[in-house]
Amino acid sequence: MRRTVLPILLIGILIAAGLCSLLFILIRPSAHTALKAEIYVDGEIVRTLDLSGTEETRTIRIETPYGYNLVEAGPGYIRMQDADCPNRTCTHMGKRTGDGIPIVCLPHHLVIRVCGAEPEEDGVTY
Repeated sequence: MRRTVLPILLIGILIAAGLCSLLFILIRPSAHTALKAEIYVDGEIVRTLDLSGTEETRTIRIETPYGYNLVEAGPGYIRMQDADCPNRTCTHMGKRTGDGIPIVCLPHHLVIRVCGAEPEEDGVTY
């Protein structure tokens, strides 16, 4: 009886692993997902950038009542290039590519969030 249980158990484990792999592939976000970056100052969107519609890198200056930030946006990423805040922590946060972690400049009340672009959204795209 043990000889028939082992192959059945092994086949069951292989089928479960295959289904889990298929589920991971289907749920995982595609590398070709359209990305956009939303830039907020004091909780209000001041700019929306398309990160997947261009191959060029551009630098945008964001003026806030508290100072300025230079934002670099490229194909699939965004990062804080420079800022005139005292601690400049935001410039050390690196590139963001939709990993769910925002770029935050607390002294300037600025937040940059990367998310998937929705074609039906009504927003300003630069």
